[in-house]
Amino acid sequence: MRLSFLSVFLFFSIAAFAQWPLNRDLSKPWAYSPRHAIYLVPNKNPKLFRIAEGAAFLAWINAGEKDEKKVADRIIRIQRDSIFLLDSRFRLHDFSKVAFSAFRVYEAKDSAVWNVIYPDDSVYKSRREFQCFIRALQYRVKKQHRDWMCAPFHHNYLKINFSLFANLTIAISWEHRFNRDYAIDVEAGYQFQGVPGSAGTPLDEKIFPFWKQYGVIANAGMKYYFDKKGYLEPVLIYKYLAMSQARTSYPNGQQDWLQDAYTNQYGIALRLGTMIRLGGMIVDGYFGLGVKVMLVHQLVYGFYDRYDERLIWYNQDHSPNVYDLVQYYPAVNLGIKLGFGF
Repeated sequence: MRLSFLSVFLFFSIAAFAQWPLNRDLSKPWAYSPRHAIYLVPNKNPKLFRIAEGAAFLAWINAGEKDEKKVADRIIRIQRDSIFLLDSRFRLHDFSKVAFSAFRVYEAKDSAVWNVIYPDDSVYKSRREFQCFIRALQYRVKKQHRDWMCAPFHHNYLKINFSLFANLTIAISWEHRFNRDYAIDVEAGYQFQGVPGSAGTPLDEKIFPFWKQYGVIANAGMKYYFDKKGYLEPVLIYKYLAMSQARTSYPNGQQDWLQDAYTNQYGIALRLGTMIRLGGMIVDGYFGLGVKVMLVHQLVYGFYDRYDERLIWYNQDHSPNVYDLVQYYPAVNLGIKLGFGF
């Protein structure tokens, strides 16, 4: 009797175990159970958003109308485009607005600029399939974001060089693109004198000599865009700078002169840069190396004795000694321009 009962129990147990996977809802994961989700990607500034099982949910039906209904609950289950809450079921298109945060909202009226992804149930059947799906989705969103970051194509761009503010210079550039690959870029500006060239104050001696100079700057280059964002640009550089009654050892560093100086600088450099979108603006960043020649016309009136702290004139009538120098320096270009296209 006991043997017969044990045999019957084992028989039905084995049969039930064998049938158990077949009796499950196969739309639900069996071997692996990540949370089902609906993924959304905006076309503008693409980022990955998701509505997932177990997460808090905030949405509106007929948002902004008299019969507006607010839905705030935790998601129990997601099946394709269906969202199951504690005591109700909706489809994504039932909502006129879904909030991801206080700053990002999905609106059904703007669904044409959002890409909505409902993963197949097969994605959730195994860890490998789910991870492959997520990797492919992340790669796709990153590619969309890189493409969106590219500056929109315009034939003309107007930009201001913010990096030159550090040298008290205002410079504006105009870029004209002939096509997707080639453009010409012309820049012009003015450098202001930071410290008046007074005679011999301790502050004057320590200030970087370029801050004593004032004058015009200009450069022009031809850009070659080797991809949507990056470019190479050979550029010609010109500066005309002057110093008036300035105390400085520039340009040869030998003595603290009281001098007037007039400098023509000619240079050539090769820049590597990128031009990207920043909201509705354009950001153009570059780095370059080159060489420049400086033709300096000096009128030196005297020099300062650092021990006695007094000015020693070269000539009794305070007339200057005149020098013409030719000097070579490396040209290092590093800058950021901000502007817009039209």
